[in-house]
Amino acid sequence: MILEVYLAAVIWNDQEREVLALQAEGGALVGMSLLYGNRVTITVLDGGDITIEPIQ
Repeated sequence: MILEVYLAAVIWNDQEREVLALQAEGGALVGMSLLYGNRVTITVLDGGDITIEPIQ
């Protein structure tokens, strides 16, 4: 599979940043479809925790 790569601008923490974005055809990526209906919390630090819990 060959993916198209684009330069995109996003607002992150109230500041605009340039990021690379990959275009994929079809529905949600497999990882996202598996996570649908769950809350994912990520502590973005070295050794940070990741929790996945169902949304009720």
